[in-house]
Amino acid sequence: MADSYDIYLVLHQVRDNLAGYRSMVGTLDRLERSFLAGAELFYRPSADIALLVLHFSPYALMHLGEDSIHLLAHRTRLPMIVPSRLDDDRRRQFFLDGLSRYEIYLPPSGGGHGDGRFAPATRVLDDLAERLESLPAPHDEYPAGDQELPLFQPRWQRAPSTGADMHSA
Repeated sequence: MADSYDIYLVLHQVRDNLAGYRSMVGTLDRLERSFLAGAELFYRPSADIALLVLHFSPYALMHLGEDSIHLLAHRTRLPMIVPSRLDDDRRRQFFLDGLSRYEIYLPPSGGGHGDGRFAPATRVLDDLAERLESLPAPHDEYPAGDQELPLFQPRWQRAPSTGADMHSA
């Protein structure tokens, strides 16, 4: 989505955990459309991994700031990737090489469930659930997928630096 601040949530073993993931991203359902403009999803059946993309609006970025947006996404308790925090090479590698491995794409969801709610993250997971019904289960055990994903660690989770760190060359 153009002009959005994007956060990619990483969902492993999607088939076994989809209901739990739906509940986890349900914490975002109360966000107004002016903050969370939409969501989309990339799914890799062979690894049973999905990337749920949250599109935060420029309005959210201006009024909340990056740290608050990271905190909102972190409330899902899911690993996340924040492309804007990657250096140019890693961001290019993520978009060109990483995303190309995801065979299924579910476009941005901006609608609710007909009850007037705006819940783009849970809606796109519901769309994935429908899609999974027609896909065969993966044959192999789930491969480890985090080695290739540039996971983001929020500032508040990083170890505090010591004064000695600042003076070392």
